[in-house]
Amino acid sequence: MSLSPVRRLAASRGVRFGAQMIFVLLFGLVIVAGLVGTSIAAKSFATVGTWMIWWIGVIFLILCFGKVWCYVCPWNALAEWTKHGALWGVRLDAPGEAAWPRRWRNLGPAIAFFLLFVWLELGVGLTMDPLFTAVAAVLLLTLTVVSALVYRRAPFCRYACPVGRISGLYALFAPVELRARDRRVCRRCRSKDCLTGNQRGYGCPTGQYPGTMDRNTYCILCLECVKTCPRDNLALNLRPFGADLVKAFRARGDEAYLALVLLSLVIFHAVTMVPPWFQLVDLLEFVTGWGYTGAFSLLMAVMLAVPLLAHRLATGIGWRLARERGVPRRRLFVTYAYAMIPLALFFHLAHNTMHLAMEFAKVVPVLSDPLGMGWNLFGTAGWIPPASLLPLSTVHGLQELLLGLGIAASAGVLAVCSRRLYPPAQAVRAAAPMLVVLGGYLAFGWWLFSLPMAMRMLL
Repeated sequence: MSLSPVRRLAASRGVRFGAQMIFVLLFGLVIVAGLVGTSIAAKSFATVGTWMIWWIGVIFLILCFGKVWCYVCPWNALAEWTKHGALWGVRLDAPGEAAWPRRWRNLGPAIAFFLLFVWLELGVGLTMDPLFTAVAAVLLLTLTVVSALVYRRAPFCRYACPVGRISGLYALFAPVELRARDRRVCRRCRSKDCLTGNQRGYGCPTGQYPGTMDRNTYCILCLECVKTCPRDNLALNLRPFGADLVKAFRARGDEAYLALVLLSLVIFHAVTMVPPWFQLVDLLEFVTGWGYTGAFSLLMAVMLAVPLLAHRLATGIGWRLARERGVPRRRLFVTYAYAMIPLALFFHLAHNTMHLAMEFAKVVPVLSDPLGMGWNLFGTAGWIPPASLLPLSTVHGLQELLLGLGIAASAGVLAVCSRRLYPPAQAVRAAAPMLVVLGGYLAFGWWLFSLPMAMRMLL
């Protein structure tokens, strides 16, 4: 289904500028609140706006609209405006002519940043410190701007941004795509303005060529290609959920490892908020004498390793059961990793559902007093949010439903991937161990979501 009216509106330079400006101003408020406002996390817009609103809501946005966050991203907006020296018009004489280092042309930087982010968030207390949150946001902005000024295009978005790369994998499941209407038109085009730019717009900042692009992973929905295409050959479409995951594509090792790391850390994030986690940390601190940070780091490493090892073991057994040596074991490992993306997405959604129910309303009093200085701009500063927007039984039911949907979607993608590699009988044998692993994730997730979850920011 074509979204032509939406595409025309979204492709307007003024519309995108306005959407970006809204989030730039909100980003500025986060910085100000973190630097000069209260240090109480539950009363600061820096922490409430970032961790209770943005980080919870963005995952739901990705499910529905794909890479829409990249369309409005304030870091990328400020980098683009700085690089091009223009807020509105098109200037093609921008700086940044160096090539991004070849050894970093993979998702290794994004994986490293994601691991660091989770360690800072959960191990050091990033989400509980408004000043720390503001500093981290400024550092991320600095990396985005500096890389844009030094290198061609937007390499930080393409290779290193943890938010962009996570959303890139999740967007493979999303129902929105930007694609060429007719690839034959792209092949006949000599100017390739979508890559090089023209007076109407810039070349693709992540180097995507619409004539061959068949997945959402690296498109950031900037819609510059829509502006520059002289033949109006770009379309914004609705398509079935998971469409990118069930089509033939070239599996990549770095994407596979990011998918598995993402699954590991999404589960880890939920684990760190239930009573058995606190008991385990206390026990490890007592036994080792390392203190919280040391005990946390060890347990994070273990939690990261378990899904990776389970995946390697299951694909190794499946490879042997298939008895088809024409398919390398590594190819099975990499291909089946994509089947974990729906599970990671829906586990993330299930976890965020509890946050949404128990914490989302806390933004109401903070909006009236974003710096925690006793203001009452909208008359809501004294409002006491309810303990939960929904009964906990309803929340748990929604979590179980979302996890079940994720398992079902992953099993479906796994079946498609397996049939692509093997004849039917061998495909079943090769996938069987991974189906056992998915059953384990289902049982563990339902147990985990049945436990009380401790919120980090309490009023």
